[in-house]
Amino acid sequence: MMFMYKICVIAPITKPLMPKSKHIYQEYAPEYIETTHVYVSYGVDTVETFYDDEIAAPYVVDKAVQAEKDGYNGVIVDCFNDPGLEGAREACNIPVVGAGESSILLALSLGDTFTILSTSAENYVRRKPSRRILKLGVEKRFASIRGIGIPVYQIPHTDTLVDILTKEGIKAVREDNADVLILGCTGLGGLAKSIERKVRVPVVDPVEASMGLLYTLIKYNYKHSRKTYRKPANKVRVMPGTKYIK
Repeated sequence: MMFMYKICVIAPITKPLMPKSKHIYQEYAPEYIETTHVYVSYGVDTVETFYDDEIAAPYVVDKAVQAEKDGYNGVIVDCFNDPGLEGAREACNIPVVGAGESSILLALSLGDTFTILSTSAENYVRRKPSRRILKLGVEKRFASIRGIGIPVYQIPHTDTLVDILTKEGIKAVREDNADVLILGCTGLGGLAKSIERKVRVPVVDPVEASMGLLYTLIKYNYKHSRKTYRKPANKVRVMPGTKYIK
């Protein structure tokens, strides 16, 4: 098969979380797109906090710059938190999308309000817009974030994920008035349709959302605005373990 475009999927973790991770983006890609899944050399095992985001970000940027030098047409940050997303957009001339931002943007086109079903160590409901929602300017469309009581590292070992997500999704629809649900972790990729059949509202898969958005940007030759994402100034930068940050 002749591939027209090459996409680099950057996981901001040091090793695979589950076997499906390296293949699921290719499963969702159009047949003429080739995906390569890479991991950062330094950082964390899972990204779940601001602390993890900050540690992972420079290594994501470094991998994005390497991807551009290696001839890739675009980059996906394989994490709902999107660590390093904005820095990578500044550093690269190819489009870079994050799974979290892509999912929220897709949800806005599917209904008036959305709820994020988030991996977390505890069960919780937050109806006040988070800093991230405020930053995107979509707080008027935000219904809630619901923690499902399953942290990221337990995803591969939880056989009842669909049932847990479905239960929280139904609560979000009934109690929070959510029109659309978003799976708030790329480790939940592939589960959206099973949940959607039971909750009866659209469920956004972050893997599908990021692949779809990046494909659109590449195919129609959209670039990030340099008024927003200014090219970094040429100066000395020292970051241990990176190859292209300078």
